[in-house]
Amino acid sequence: REGAMYNGIGLSSVRGSGTSGYVQRNLSHVPARRTDKPWRSSEPRGPAQARRPSAELLRHSRMRQVEVKVAELRDRLEQEGSCPAEEVDARVERERARLLEMLERDSAGDEARDAAALA
Repeated sequence: REGAMYNGIGLSSVRGSGTSGYVQRNLSHVPARRTDKPWRSSEPRGPAQARRPSAELLRHSRMRQVEVKVAELRDRLEQEGSCPAEEVDARVERERARLLEMLERDSAGDEARDAAALA
């Protein structure tokens, strides 16, 4: 009998099925995707448009490189142990100031290079 179903699951009755008859939803079921969505076109798209990275992002990247170099200098000076902590701090601050000055001076030329590297 095709039409005979118990609670829509294909059993004609709970009797003899070895179950209590309690029906749960199948949470593992993945429904088929709809294919009639207009934004899912089957026609191929062109290559992705390359966008220029923002100036803020480029500046942050360069500032991060400066801080990495400063941290490496601090680690090297502390491992050597040849100078006191105050002198390490002073040398690190001098190096940071020097690198930031170079960064500001070279920022115009670096923007074009960084944009090409990130694109």
